[in-house]
Amino acid sequence: EDGDGEYDASGIVALADALKVNGVLTSLDVGFNDLTEEAALGIVRVERQRNKLTSLGLADCGIGRAGAAEIADYVSGSAVLNTLYIGSNKIGDEGAKAIGKALEVNEVLTSLDVGFNGLTEKAALSIVRVERQRNKLASLGLARCNIGPT
Repeated sequence: EDGDGEYDASGIVALADALKVNGVLTSLDVGFNDLTEEAALGIVRVERQRNKLTSLGLADCGIGRAGAAEIADYVSGSAVLNTLYIGSNKIGDEGAKAIGKALEVNEVLTSLDVGFNGLTEKAALSIVRVERQRNKLASLGLARCNIGPT
């Protein structure tokens, strides 16, 4: 980290390496740090093996459809993650659908923010429909998801 919130590749590698050996960290927010999608997914890949984080913030990390699909796969298998903030990315409708599918099998996620991702009303409401059946989220962020009359 160079002091102004911009992380280079070596900083992310160091963070991922630290996560591998840290058995107590349960909350991590690296949002708004000019991370690339690949860097954010590196954290997700480490955490998939580690399985300790209850809260993960990846806002504004350049995450697109493919990245959202990988995050959805992680969410599907996580038994501890209860808060996920992936707002201000570019997950699009396909990414939102993947997250919605992950919610169908995830039993512990209670807070999700997908706002500011350029979702259409249809994609945003697909998450809402899944959650209506699931009934686990205490907080759902859908800011700027084009919901309502146009």
